[in-house]
Amino acid sequence: MKNILLFSILFSAYNSDWAMAQTITTFDHQLPTATDSINPDSIGGGANGQCFRTAINYSAGSGFNPYSAITTDFNNDGFNDIVSNSFSSNTISVLLGTGTGAFGAATSFMVFTGSNHPGSICSADFNADGFKDIAVASLDNIYILLGTGTGSFGASTVFPSAFSSGDLISNDFNLDGKADLAVANYGSNNVCILLGTGTGSFGAGTNFSVGINPVSLTSGDFNGDTNLDLAVVNSGSNSISILSGIGTGSFGAAVNFPVFTSPISIISVDFNNDGKLDLAATNGAGAICALLGTGTGSFGTPLVNTTAGGWAFYQGSIVSADFDADGNADLATADYAAGSGYASVYLGTGTGSFGTAENFATGTNPWTIMAADFNMDGKPDLATANSSNHNISVLLNTPTQIITIASSATSICPGSSLDLTASGSTTYHWSTGSTIAGISVAPTVTATYSVSDGVGCSNTAFFSINVGTTSVPDICMVTTDSSTNYRYNIVYWDKTSFTNVDSFIVYRYNPISVSYERIGAVSNNALSEFADTAFSIGGPNGGNPAYSSWKYKLAIRDTCGNIGAMSPYHQTTFVQQNNSNFSWNAYSVETGQTNPVAGYSILRDDNNTGNFQVLANLANTSTSGTDPDYALYPNGNWRIDVIGFNCITTAKTEGTYSQSHSNTTEPVYQISDPPSSIFVYPNPATTEINVSGYSPAYLKMCDAVGQTVAESKSNKLYVGNLSQGLYVLQLFDAKGQQVKTEKVIVGN
Repeated sequence: MKNILLFSILFSAYNSDWAMAQTITTFDHQLPTATDSINPDSIGGGANGQCFRTAINYSAGSGFNPYSAITTDFNNDGFNDIVSNSFSSNTISVLLGTGTGAFGAATSFMVFTGSNHPGSICSADFNADGFKDIAVASLDNIYILLGTGTGSFGASTVFPSAFSSGDLISNDFNLDGKADLAVANYGSNNVCILLGTGTGSFGAGTNFSVGINPVSLTSGDFNGDTNLDLAVVNSGSNSISILSGIGTGSFGAAVNFPVFTSPISIISVDFNNDGKLDLAATNGAGAICALLGTGTGSFGTPLVNTTAGGWAFYQGSIVSADFDADGNADLATADYAAGSGYASVYLGTGTGSFGTAENFATGTNPWTIMAADFNMDGKPDLATANSSNHNISVLLNTPTQIITIASSATSICPGSSLDLTASGSTTYHWSTGSTIAGISVAPTVTATYSVSDGVGCSNTAFFSINVGTTSVPDICMVTTDSSTNYRYNIVYWDKTSFTNVDSFIVYRYNPISVSYERIGAVSNNALSEFADTAFSIGGPNGGNPAYSSWKYKLAIRDTCGNIGAMSPYHQTTFVQQNNSNFSWNAYSVETGQTNPVAGYSILRDDNNTGNFQVLANLANTSTSGTDPDYALYPNGNWRIDVIGFNCITTAKTEGTYSQSHSNTTEPVYQISDPPSSIFVYPNPATTEINVSGYSPAYLKMCDAVGQTVAESKSNKLYVGNLSQGLYVLQLFDAKGQQVKTEKVIVGN
């Protein structure tokens, strides 16, 4: 008998007082706004966006093992209190609420002596004095403790019920204005009705047969005749029994509806908003089901919802309230899991179905769950009675806080500090440990800071601060400049996401010093392009960038003045000609980098007009090719294009670049040695310089630091736009070899 009783008590730990109140209690509060978001700090992630703050636990008393609990106002101060039983000490424990979500210390009251063990609890005003009283079910009896209106209770009075009393509820079943009782008797397969006298006393019980092993029950007008009916879950016959009331405290024969295996708890609420009461039950195996009522006392096929994640070991009681303020009834269950516990919330859709469970941590092994507005903010909160922790967990219903972080900058220099300010909540918890809205940080490396509301009901905001530079720019492509007759290399690079850039430094490899040397810089606000016109670096042909193959690297200079690491190099393509045969070095990148080259194209400008045509497309492994019509174009030019780039430059973007050009080569002719006497005149010159005694392929004038200031492809060079001073004139033959160098004075 004791084993049966234990089963009955444990598996019927259900807050029946709240279930009764669900049909008459509403919560008036704001609908969620568009900015409400999920609660990432709750167990399970808060997939539907509902949030309950981290549980606050209150002791139920020393050695107290609470299994059943209810909430109502026992001391008439307008705030919800909590009463729970103690399975091990045969007492009840009262925790008085303050209206802020907090509760006072527990006060215990003896229910009975012996080894019967208290089970289900319910509350009503049984003696009509305006104060809430308590009824406690035990093995074969019901115990009544009359309230004083101060949160205190008198000695208990016993009333026999039947064999293995389980779930207990109170309502006015005979419509005489006095509170009655109904108890599910697990061992005798019936429901016992005890009619109240209005003095705290009850008449002899009357039994009504139901299914096998009834464990939980709820009341409501299921058939629309204004009389209270009963719905009873039968764990042994996997069914729900409906007992239709006739308004005298008597009920008709049970009508049974099948449900899932071993149902253990039940409530009645209108889940699909059709004005007719529906039913919801749990089976302790991670599932809930809803049976939609027709309003005639009949119910549809159960709609089963399974707990997300499959981690729940056992679901105890079930309650309903509109937790997310959308006008639809939601569900919450107490979930007992090995070594832990959760309050699981299922948001209703208003159609009788429910979303995936949102799981919020409670104390260990909760058997009973309650819903009430504990902090008087108009939103239903949750509380659980935790059998293994000897405590009560209170979880306050709080809209998710959307927190943001503001700052005047996203980048700082080493050794500097930056102020971060959070908003969107009233409490804050930073990753630095600070709990105020504004903090000052001085990171030494690029760092990310986060903040939440610190109590588990907010999104987490993140803010990254860049310190100095650790970014390395990518060279997208290197080419020769088509606008200057392919005589200067141009370096392009991709847009950068680094936010602290002042400028980009360009380096070229010097084969003599065996090092990369700086050749210039480009502002971050300019086009990410640099034209290499310098002869200042040694190497082939005096460092002329139009000749041979050159390697280039980049580095970032940040706004703090730091210069970061150099990028991997890109190496230009240089084409050489032997009559109709052309050969070139492969465009290359530094080892370990992805080489973008998809292939090579040979192009010819037939008559030196700048109109290049593709002669052949070759594989990316090719380094030579032939023009069979070479002799037909004595004034032609040839070049190699490297295909496969996809470069989009920064700031003043000119477009996407898809190829890199080699230098341009011209027909090679046998030229006799230059005469011994080449004359450059006038010298000094004011407008034009002439060359006689030799016809050079081109002329070039450089200033004192080696920068090119004027060029010509004839034997005349215009210098009228140059400043007065000393210059160097260079004469080149068709092979690009320097023939003569002459110092020239410009100006009178």
